[in-house]
Amino acid sequence: MHNISVSGADRGFYANAYPEKTIHHIDWNNIHIQARRGGILNYAENWTMKDVTLELNSPDTLELNHCKNIQLPDVSFTLDSTSNLEDRSIDQLLENWKKENPSVCIVPVNPLTKELIGEKDTASFSKSMHAYILNNSEYQVEYIEPLGDGFYFSPITISQKGNKIKVHGERDHEWTFYISSDQGVKEVQGVDNWKYDPEQNQIIAKKEGMQFEVVIE
Repeated sequence: MHNISVSGADRGFYANAYPEKTIHHIDWNNIHIQARRGGILNYAENWTMKDVTLELNSPDTLELNHCKNIQLPDVSFTLDSTSNLEDRSIDQLLENWKKENPSVCIVPVNPLTKELIGEKDTASFSKSMHAYILNNSEYQVEYIEPLGDGFYFSPITISQKGNKIKVHGERDHEWTFYISSDQGVKEVQGVDNWKYDPEQNQIIAKKEGMQFEVVIE
């Protein structure tokens, strides 16, 4: 596909395929899209992009599910790029945390209580959990949470080494990872879905589970 200009779209990209029949080997050249949100790709692989721009009116960037070898467009925003109040509050807490703990690389967060969790902390349970990966240093954090009845507790370990992030716990969680990355990314393996936010230089990846490994390529 080449020499296409689109404005006023709801989604910049949309592709929905199947594991046994992916949408593959598409070359995009000289494409310029203005849309409200980035869109979503399911089971796509081997896409190239040259001189492809995506201008968005919201922070909702392109989401990739089960995709391989996808080059991303150059994304820009025409909005007041502020997060909602809850996100801003967590951002402010993180900034203070980083000043007080400059060597910390991984910060688990309970999004319901806005509780930032440190090494050996005892955390309240939340089905939904966030983890902020602040840089690519080798690091590990372990904390404990209630196992179920509030009487027994179990450890959760989140570690990073190279391009791998590992989670090991005894209770199922819906994890959202916010991974700092200023170089973009081709693929994130081992997650349910992911997207790259070029404005924040951040990978946002989601994974439900208790023990798993995430690989960034």
